Amino acid sequence: FYEHTENYNLLFYLENLVASQKQPPEIRTQYFDIYTSALLAQINLMGQALRPSPVTTSSSQTIADVLDYLNGNLTENITLDQLAERFFISKHYLNRAFKKATGTTVIDYLIYKRTLKARQLLYNGYSANDACLMSGFGDYSTFYRAYRKTFGCGPLQDMKH
Repeated sequence: FYEHTENYNLLFYLENLVASQKQPPEIRTQYFDIYTSALLAQINLMGQALRPSPVTTSSSQTIADVLDYLNGNLTENITLDQLAERFFISKHYLNRAFKKATGTTVIDYLIYKRTLKARQLLYNGYSANDACLMSGFGDYSTFYRAYRKTFGCGPLQDMKH
């Protein structure tokens, strides 16, 4: 809901947070804690300095409802058309409002959340194929491409860490 967030380098902090998970196990937790704290401090700083972009209350609530629905149904087959029908808005408006509120499209958000879930499953000892299915991807090739795009490496490389 904020404008000009690029001035706060949130992507830098997020990338470091993700990269912290590739550290050796003995220091991974320490790096994760440090980068999480840094990211939260930066978000707090940004929140104090910036005013929210003007978004209508109903639009804001709809996007919050969509986010809740997406997070609660990650493993379901979700399309923009289904979301638009479910929330009684056009898919074009939904995608525009969602991007304005979150900085990403609905589908990119869904893919990102699914890859995060898959990575967690891999770290917990699940096979790449099981992580693919349990995180909501329809097929392994789509999962592999999304995973590689999100994290810069394939799921099998992450399994070794």
